[in-house]
Amino acid sequence: MRRRRSVAACALVGFLAWMHAAAGAQAQLPPRLPPGGTSPTTMPAPQPAPTGPRATAPQPPQTFPPTTAPTGKAATAVSTSPAALRGALALARETALVAAMGGFGQPADQRVTTAVGSLGLAPEGADARMAALAGADAEGQAALGALANPSADVQRTLAALSAADLAALTGGQPVSLVPDQYLRALEHLLRYDGGPPPAAVPPDAAAIAAQLRQLLASPPPPPADQPAGSGPSAQQTVAVTPAAASDGSGSSPLPLLLFGLSVGVAAAVGVTLLRRRPVPAPVPPPAPRRPVQDTDLHNLLEVSRRLTAEAATGDVDRAILRHALELVTAQGAALVGHDGDAFSTRAETHPGLLIAEGLAEGAVRRVAETGQSIAQVSATEPAIRNLPAALVAVPLVSGGRVEAVLVLVRPHAEPFTNAEREVLLALAPVAAAALQSARQSRAAIEESLIDPLTGVGNRRRFDMDLGRAMQDGPSTALFMVDLDHFKSVNDTHGHPAGDALLKGVSALMVDGVRPGDTVYRFGGEEFCVLLRHTGVEEAAEVAERVRRSIAERRFGVGKPDPLRATASFGVSAAGDGDGPGLVARADQALYVAKQSGRNRVEAR
Repeated sequence: MRRRRSVAACALVGFLAWMHAAAGAQAQLPPRLPPGGTSPTTMPAPQPAPTGPRATAPQPPQTFPPTTAPTGKAATAVSTSPAALRGALALARETALVAAMGGFGQPADQRVTTAVGSLGLAPEGADARMAALAGADAEGQAALGALANPSADVQRTLAALSAADLAALTGGQPVSLVPDQYLRALEHLLRYDGGPPPAAVPPDAAAIAAQLRQLLASPPPPPADQPAGSGPSAQQTVAVTPAAASDGSGSSPLPLLLFGLSVGVAAAVGVTLLRRRPVPAPVPPPAPRRPVQDTDLHNLLEVSRRLTAEAATGDVDRAILRHALELVTAQGAALVGHDGDAFSTRAETHPGLLIAEGLAEGAVRRVAETGQSIAQVSATEPAIRNLPAALVAVPLVSGGRVEAVLVLVRPHAEPFTNAEREVLLALAPVAAAALQSARQSRAAIEESLIDPLTGVGNRRRFDMDLGRAMQDGPSTALFMVDLDHFKSVNDTHGHPAGDALLKGVSALMVDGVRPGDTVYRFGGEEFCVLLRHTGVEEAAEVAERVRRSIAERRFGVGKPDPLRATASFGVSAAGDGDGPGLVARADQALYVAKQSGRNRVEAR
């Protein structure tokens, strides 16, 4: 019974194919055109070979443009494919957002500004722009899937934004694609249905802007819930057969009738064969590339904010490791500094995670030299202590060079996936920017702690270092220095001479103290020297050596004759952690030295 039904179905298929072929053979008139007398899309019909003296080039294809080509441009067909037009609008929004977020550098390319800058496609605010970018990126991916023959530029620009590009945009850095690619893709979508143009011509930014304004005023219909390439959302074409394009003479229906019969026979054979073999389970389509999620963007923005704050106020090296382990599960993480051929461990989640002697070899060195990330399982990596292990190493690039390498390690049975490496690559530019910000902050702070005249630490640096010294050592010593009769130097020789004397004395003191002792300008003509892990007797000996050096030196101050100077010293020591008391006792000792005739050392 089932076999008879199959044969009947095959006969019906053959009969319908025969009827369709017969109807096509009888149709000698051209297909009906829409109102206006043109076909709805670009579709050149086959032309007869030109003959005679009036033979010319083939006539241009018939078109039904949804927009009007700008004044001054050559008449070129504009695709009516809704998918191409939706892709153009999505790409225009993405282009405007990337430009507004610094993705094309600053200032933005003038052609991009001309094409999309005046269309109001980029909202204000970082969060609003990121949300709009995610929407435009998703719309572009959907439109790309519905295009029949996208050009290379269209494929690159409508594909999902990479994690590295998203991270670059969060930090206001340029993306991997250049403005020319976006502009060419816009022109391909607007004028060639997303396909490659017949000839390579520079994109016309003004023409793109004019067509985008028309599309924004009259947007294409939304995509229907049906497969790409079918239904009303697909590009409508008019199939013109050779018979319809002929000069009107009839043609024999015999070939078409034979074609119909052959279709019926092929269908019958196919059904019979299929019934003799089991039907395989349907193969699921490949998983599409995961589009950018709002949660990914939110996490990147949140990490960027936190790292920026920690760069100015905290330990940014350890903050980078902490955020990396929040994003990717690992047994441990380390940040390796890179400067020329030198490698050093800047921070580790566990002491001894890396072997310092092996940093200049293996994966860490390759990442630093090439700027390319590595994810692998290794039993011989010289920088990893516990082997075998799975590791991933990502470069942190700042100022055009690899400043550091982020390394994550876990058991070898759990290798790092490409998705996890992509997450770390997205974190890398944010972390590199935080390192640069921290370096600049440290430089600014360091500059604020240095006396600009003498180059030694100032009173603020002294207060900071004194507190640390009182906590670190069992005994801390201090001596204060005051130049004798310094006011007379300014009055007699001028303030430039006084400044030169201060610089000469401070340099002599730096050379005269021990390694680890620190010289500060306390104010005016007064200096302090902080001596860690030192008792009062040893500190008095150092002070006496410095006093003799000052008294024996002749200081050039820009005058014909060099100046001679002396200084008084007050020494004290403390083991009870009382920093203010230590300073007060040294000041009292200095007062005694002044009252006792100057150019001497007194200790309390």
